[in-house]
Amino acid sequence: MLHDLRQALRQLLRTPWLSAVIVVSLAIGIGANAAVYSAVDALLLQAPAGVKASRLVDIYTSATNGATYGASSYLDFLSLTESASLEASAAIDERAEAVLQLGDVMVNVRIAAVSDSFWQVLGVEPHLGEWPSALHPDAAIISFDTWQTCGSDAAVVGRRVTIDGRAYTIAAVAPRGFRATHLERVFGAWLPISGDLRRSARGIRGLKVIGRLAPGATIEELQASLDRTSRALADAHPDTNAGTIRSAEEPRRFTAVRYSRLRPDVRRQVELLAAVLLGATCLLLLSACVNSGSLLLSRGIARRAELTIRMALGAARGRLMRQLVIESLVLAVCGAAAGLLVAAWTAGGIPALFAPEHARLLDTHVQPRVMLLTMAIGVAAGLLCGLAPAVQSTRSLSPDALRGDPARVGDRQGGARLRMTLVAAQLALSTIFLIESALLTKVVNNALSTARPLDPLVIASIVSYDPAYRDAATLQLQRAPSVAGVGWASSAPLTRSARREFRIERGATSEWAEFDVNFATREYFQEIGMPLIDGRLFTADDEVSGADVAIVNDALVQRYFPGAAVHHDLTDALGHTVEIVGVVHTQSYRAFEGSPQPMIYYPMSRSTALGFVAAIRAHSGAIGVEQEVLDALRLAGKVRQLDVSTFDEHISRGLAVDRLIATLVATCGVIALCLAVIGVYGVMADTVRRRTREIGLRMALGAGPWHIIRTFAGVTLTPAFAGVTTGLLGAGLIVRIARSLVYGVPTIDAWLAAMVIAGLSMVVIAALVGPARRALRVSPLLALRQ
Repeated sequence: MLHDLRQALRQLLRTPWLSAVIVVSLAIGIGANAAVYSAVDALLLQAPAGVKASRLVDIYTSATNGATYGASSYLDFLSLTESASLEASAAIDERAEAVLQLGDVMVNVRIAAVSDSFWQVLGVEPHLGEWPSALHPDAAIISFDTWQTCGSDAAVVGRRVTIDGRAYTIAAVAPRGFRATHLERVFGAWLPISGDLRRSARGIRGLKVIGRLAPGATIEELQASLDRTSRALADAHPDTNAGTIRSAEEPRRFTAVRYSRLRPDVRRQVELLAAVLLGATCLLLLSACVNSGSLLLSRGIARRAELTIRMALGAARGRLMRQLVIESLVLAVCGAAAGLLVAAWTAGGIPALFAPEHARLLDTHVQPRVMLLTMAIGVAAGLLCGLAPAVQSTRSLSPDALRGDPARVGDRQGGARLRMTLVAAQLALSTIFLIESALLTKVVNNALSTARPLDPLVIASIVSYDPAYRDAATLQLQRAPSVAGVGWASSAPLTRSARREFRIERGATSEWAEFDVNFATREYFQEIGMPLIDGRLFTADDEVSGADVAIVNDALVQRYFPGAAVHHDLTDALGHTVEIVGVVHTQSYRAFEGSPQPMIYYPMSRSTALGFVAAIRAHSGAIGVEQEVLDALRLAGKVRQLDVSTFDEHISRGLAVDRLIATLVATCGVIALCLAVIGVYGVMADTVRRRTREIGLRMALGAGPWHIIRTFAGVTLTPAFAGVTTGLLGAGLIVRIARSLVYGVPTIDAWLAAMVIAGLSMVVIAALVGPARRALRVSPLLALRQ
């Protein structure tokens, strides 16, 4: 084996350029897979630094508006902690940013209030200090980043710190890398849950709950226990713990799921996007393997004379095949090692593609298990791209390989067909990548360029426990000089809406369907730019009286009420009937969605949610609107969370993941195209080198330059045409499947197909220029003397 390894290294060093191209190709393909897997691992599989996630669970409370994964109240949290299947549980109250002052240093940090057992449930060890068994009302724990910002004082434990104007004592410093339990907020300090929240009503729900299963307990046992608790609470507190979208008597159910840094509904979307990215990088790796196999095949055929002599001296075919496979494995291992460097560089830059506070939660550095997986992929790639060339190169070795041109022997025995097939496969993969990335980019750009309101628009997301806050905020905003109008809704575009089940009556038949539900004021439709198509908008009487009326979008009308929907009735699962009084334009900014989603709007006065959004329209040409809005909302009263952004920023942030997917797929397409160029160039250069005698003979017999170019270009253009055609058919099939799953995916029009064909043709011709010029410089006399 050592002799084979030394022989392989000598052979590879004899052709350094070819070895380098193969190593770089495999490094790019393997490195891209490792980098994407590291990002997927960070999003879906990894726990925050130091957290022991093996028995952790997230517990949610269903909401009356139909959301399964809703927040919990503190009293509900105390009730579910009594489950025997839970070893411990903790509650988290996410708060807005506050000013933290330690000594002379002041910094803005986001605050989380947690229950006493929070740190013990997570199982993390502090960087400094000790977790108190019960958090003192004046105790505070700061993050490692906050500690570094404030000077990294090793004696910080016990010092006084001021947070939002109140003094606390630092009890501990959180471990390095720990910033939050879920991928939504980055916290700089943790405080005990206040006495006001502990004494709050059972119906005030705004807490996240996380628990640790008792040893030997299963999540199914925990769910059964939580179901019993939810039924008991529904009997004892029917006003706050009973009533769902299905029945007024049904308990508000607790739902336990395995701990994840993402909400279950968001996790499903991320898993789909992760599958798209992994599929793209796997195709890229396949393209790299095809490119390497093509070059190895040309190299093996060029060595037919050597292999024939070795077989004549007694070497068995199996021995020769093993030597060739070992050479390809050496290249693959080198490619995998280089791929690790590519992955480390690429994965480290992936967080920069996310929002800053999300990026700080992602540790995408290549983990040891990813390194092992990368090496395994490298070995598999070596076998994949080396086995077929080894079989072809040692097939039917005969003395003909010692007579004259080895290229002709290889071509007669199928080498040319296999090489051209590999070239066609590379170009087919490149065609698929280019078309799909162009379509994805078009979908995202269409979503980003959706018609915007003519005047500047600001979106404010607010969470407040004060029922009078919205009226006070409206007055403050109307007094602001730059504000022209304000409308309210329970959820903004590109955010999760509540869902309810409705019975649709159509003549003598009826069916049940689940729709997104939003609550909005009359002004919201006007400010957000949703024109009225039919009927009317909500009136002041609708808001005051809580009339049983609703407005629907035209997506619902087209699906269930072709023609006219006004004055039709909708009945929800509770038996409440509402009359459709208006139809508005479907508001959809999502790039990738199954179809335009039907939406039902109720008057804003019927909403009981703690969170809501304001659509604030400014006068044309107004400057500094965001700060003016922020000041007005702060003057209106106390809020738990407050976020203000322009409408374009809100849409761009909501489409960040969609844009990222399109960008990464396009990048993979460009890399696959470069590999195809390398493959075409390598095959043609090798063909010219091995057929130098034939070129010289043709030129000696009077063949002109165009005849020589036409002869060799035709050898490549035929498989290139076949590859592009196959790629167009494959892309068309993928688009058909995508259009059945995702709304708005455009078809492959003639213009796009022509652009791709023209672009690939130019690329192939550019790859042929070098070998063609080399062929024309062949001296007939020197070629005949070889």
